Amino acid sequence: MKSCRLQQTALLCLTLLLMHSIGHADTQTTLDAVDEVMFEFEKVGPEFVSYIVVSEGHVSLTVDESVPDDIYVELIQSLRAHKDIRSVLAGRDDICGGTYIVR
Repeated sequence: MKSCRLQQTALLCLTLLLMHSIGHADTQTTLDAVDEVMFEFEKVGPEFVSYIVVSEGHVSLTVDESVPDDIYVELIQSLRAHKDIRSVLAGRDDICGGTYIVR
């Protein structure tokens, strides 16, 4: 009886550890995907964007309000089109206190 409980506890711990490592891998994959899109996009510098991965594959993103609307929309569409990003929740705010200059 005691051996069975010990085995169940060990199995539960291994399952939780595996789930955590898979979740971390998904989060890192999503972060890498956002970085890739931002690097290729080149129209908006990193100082004008703030983002976090809120859960596996889901990104919460804030773009500085000085970035023109058409570039903002294009950035969001590029992020949503990436296969490793499940969803993007985007918003605008004054995050850098600077002025965006069209490049």
